[in-house]
Amino acid sequence: ASGQILRVDQTNVPIKWSTEGFTSAHKVRIKFSPEGCFTGTYYDLTRNETATNGTTGWNWPVVYDNITNPATPAKIRVEWENNSAVYGDSQGFYIKGLIEVTNLLVNATKTINDVVPINWTVTGSIGTVNINYTINDMPDQYNHSITTKDCSSPGNYNHSWTIPTTVDINERVRIKVMQANDELNVSDTSDGLLAIRGTLTLTEPTAAGLIWKANTSHY
Repeated sequence: ASGQILRVDQTNVPIKWSTEGFTSAHKVRIKFSPEGCFTGTYYDLTRNETATNGTTGWNWPVVYDNITNPATPAKIRVEWENNSAVYGDSQGFYIKGLIEVTNLLVNATKTINDVVPINWTVTGSIGTVNINYTINDMPDQYNHSITTKDCSSPGNYNHSWTIPTTVDINERVRIKVMQANDELNVSDTSDGLLAIRGTLTLTEPTAAGLIWKANTSHY
């Protein structure tokens, strides 16, 4: 489908086509263009596929992620080996990286100035990520910022969040890690909820053995 998003962790993605007038002796070539234009940069996915098979699987390396852009989505072309003027193109699609938050924070309770570990894994090239949280578990309102972090390389990442005194105290906090320039399509949230509570410290009286009499005031 046009605008479809594929992920770099997918394997054996099906490529399907139909033919008329071809036999099993005819061969096709399958190309991938990150810009959807086969007069520019493209990659051969396979050569000499039997034309009448009508299907094959695609396992791509991570290098292909994020080389598509919204203005020129990627395409796949199935082309007759004997004549490059005979071909069929797919609709445009996108290949995106992947973020997975790996610590669950299930039923965790923290207070102001506690440290919350946030761990996530990046597959593909993500670049800068924003780490935000929502209160009351509102899925469309991750507008409370924690930090940003560079995740240009695939791998495991972490951030230790010291809960500030300015944080919104709430029993239903969920954390989200999202690609800064594509928050809608490349993100993940903590599976569990985090309860953030304030602290109360009694400052008076401080001495043991004090005796207070009735009808007296103490400040």
